[in-house]
Amino acid sequence: KTEIQVALNHSPVADRTLLERIIERVNRASHAVKQLTALSRLESTAQAFTQNVHLHDIVAQVLASYREQRLARNLTVTVHDCPAVIQGNVDMITILLDNLIRNALN
Repeated sequence: KTEIQVALNHSPVADRTLLERIIERVNRASHAVKQLTALSRLESTAQAFTQNVHLHDIVAQVLASYREQRLARNLTVTVHDCPAVIQGNVDMITILLDNLIRNALN
């Protein structure tokens, strides 16, 4: 990825679009590998799915991580403050919401 970023800074305009798409795909692949690793770890430790999960907190955290992308696209997301608490696994629900938001932005 670093080599592509360096090439991006020294490439003609015609090549920039291709290099930017390559960087985006490398980022997506890296993200997928991280999530698969996290899921594998969760499954291997057999963590219980009986934690209290505060959805509002997780949604706010995930949306905050995509703040720059939302601003770049001039998107506004409104989250109503409600005490939604479910039983589940915090890490897996975070991964689920992260995928949902990321896919919506793409």
